[in-house]
Amino acid sequence: MRGERILLLAMCWTMTTCSPAPGARDPTTPEAAAAPAAPAIETPAMRRTRALAHLRRLTEKPRLSATDVQGTFAADRLTTEEGVATLLSGLDDPEMDVRDDAKHLLWQLPVEFHPELVRLCPGRHRGLVAQILATQGPQAAVWVNDLLSWHAVAEDAGIRLAIFNALGVIAPTHPEAQAAFTRGLTDPDPQIRLFAVTYLIDSPEARTVVETTLKVLRLSKDRTIADTARFWQDFLKNSRFARLER
Repeated sequence: MRGERILLLAMCWTMTTCSPAPGARDPTTPEAAAAPAAPAIETPAMRRTRALAHLRRLTEKPRLSATDVQGTFAADRLTTEEGVATLLSGLDDPEMDVRDDAKHLLWQLPVEFHPELVRLCPGRHRGLVAQILATQGPQAAVWVNDLLSWHAVAEDAGIRLAIFNALGVIAPTHPEAQAAFTRGLTDPDPQIRLFAVTYLIDSPEARTVVETTLKVLRLSKDRTIADTARFWQDFLKNSRFARLER
């Protein structure tokens, strides 16, 4: 009897010491195995790619309103600055279709976003933005000073030409634009000099320097430039200023 009592006490002690503490969970239970993994950290590059993919859906719309664009920005938790910066970054994407979509959307961007577009545009894309602003005509005169600043520091002839033409469309009679046209007569690029002539051809004050520029341009190896220079020379010979001097 005593032996049975000792055996019973030993079994109770064993059960007490081996049982799990109250509230403890076996790490191999289904609840522990189903615990969610920590979310992956999104890098700035990943965020840009994701945001650009969302913005590209706007290309499906034939025409964009400010509400369309702002709604897409908000859906992806982008500020206006981040959204426009993302579109501009798309111009440098390695994929051609992404670059094309970004350019298409920038052309469609409502004027409400032009302040950010002008402020954030890198130098290499200022020619494109100048063309976009030029579509607004005189209504874009508020950007004349920015265009003049861009033109003054642009090293690429194509960018200078695009800005030059935008000034001619937006504010051809603006005093600072006229000064830029006059400087254009001595630009290293012959095409810019030729465009400067077209803006100043009716200006009596610029008559002498325009004629000098045309004499040089008509000797250009570029047939189009040479022929256009001869055309403007003939125009000057038959202009009202030439008739008054006879």
